[in-house]
Amino acid sequence: MIKSESEMLKPETRMRPIQMVDTQTQYQKIKREVDASIQQVLDSSAYIGGKIVQEFALNLAKYLDVRYVVPCANGTDALQIAMMALDLQPGDEVITPSYTYIATTEVVALLRLTPVFVEVDQKTFCIDPAAIRKAITPNTKAIVPVHLYGHAANMEEIMNIAREFNLHVIEDNAQTIGADYIFKNGVKQKTGTIGTIGTTSFYPSKNLGAFGDGGAIYTNDDELVVKMKMIVNHGVAAPQLQLRVDEGRRNHVNFGIISEPQEDAWREQDFCFADLRGKHVARVKGSRAKLTGRDRLAV
Repeated sequence: MIKSESEMLKPETRMRPIQMVDTQTQYQKIKREVDASIQQVLDSSAYIGGKIVQEFALNLAKYLDVRYVVPCANGTDALQIAMMALDLQPGDEVITPSYTYIATTEVVALLRLTPVFVEVDQKTFCIDPAAIRKAITPNTKAIVPVHLYGHAANMEEIMNIAREFNLHVIEDNAQTIGADYIFKNGVKQKTGTIGTIGTTSFYPSKNLGAFGDGGAIYTNDDELVVKMKMIVNHGVAAPQLQLRVDEGRRNHVNFGIISEPQEDAWREQDFCFADLRGKHVARVKGSRAKLTGRDRLAV
């Protein structure tokens, strides 16, 4: 029997298929740190909340340069908690892009709000500010821009519209955490920290992924952070007082093993794959478009 060239290679030199998300290789690179972190959680027996989750929240807040980070169960809960904290009421309209994962609008329906779908920018696949402006009615209360595929939505224009019509802005930052949005005056700010509230997911395939599921909400608003913490923690504002319904508790093991420093390293590595994908997409379209400037922010 004639063996193929790949079969004749030693196991350590055989080529592995290129995967869209390769969590196994990522794990092997930081296996010692991950195993130690998991053991630390097991030794502490603190599986929900606790010191490690609190430390993670503080570190993430520092990394994003935002005042408050509230960990929660997953990215979908993060969006729902954000909308609940803003006291959006049934029938209120929430503008969201027509091109996004269902979770973005799933929570709108769960809260009996009214989703208003608008088109996206063809270059970034993020929500189009011009389309937002056209969709605003007296019932519009919030905009949910989704930063997608590492591209940041045009937050400068979106925030101008939000201020003009007194609207809340909830950033869905699940696929672009760590990106720097660059304003026209040159000022940089992390995506997710520009609007009223930012949300993210730590699903394993995300830019900053956990071994399991997890999410976070972040804001600079002193009053909103109190509401969000209450919603996350069974409505508890103090040991004797319960005012709101719980929407997401934090898994200690997951937050114990995700790390912001690895996020930047993996993001730089992903730029190479993004450029490669861009070449193939451009070839299909018959033109070569480079990812530069504000558009080439994170993967």
